[in-house]
Formats: sequence, C-alpha cells, structure tokens
Amino acid sequence: LSELRERARRQLTSLWPGVKRFDNPHAYPVGLEERLHRRRTKMILAARRISGPSDPPQEEA
Repeated sequence: LSELRERARRQLTSLWPGVKRFDNPHAYPVGLEERLHRRRTKMILAARRISGPSDPPQEEA
C-alpha cells in the first residue's frame, strides 16, 4: 500500500499546478486508447439495439 501511495504522489507532482487547484482549475485533456474506444462504441451500439430508439421514456409511478 505504501508503494502505491508513493507512486500516486510522484504522478501528482508531474501534473501542472493549474489542473490541481480546486478554484477554477484548467481543463486536463484525456482520451481513450483505441482498443478501449472501439469496445466502448460496440457496447453503446449494442445497448441501443436492445432498448431501441423508438422506446418511449418510462414514467415514474
């Protein structure tokens, strides 16, 4: 556990101060690795096929 804490501490020091501040932080751009992006897209498309685009929203009882 102490090794993980130290690794996290080292990684945090590599971030710009502007993205670490709590008041008005800068945006930190991130992305998905290509294989993960493809997997995510396939899952979204599969979920859309299951629910269908014409299904009306369910009203709460």
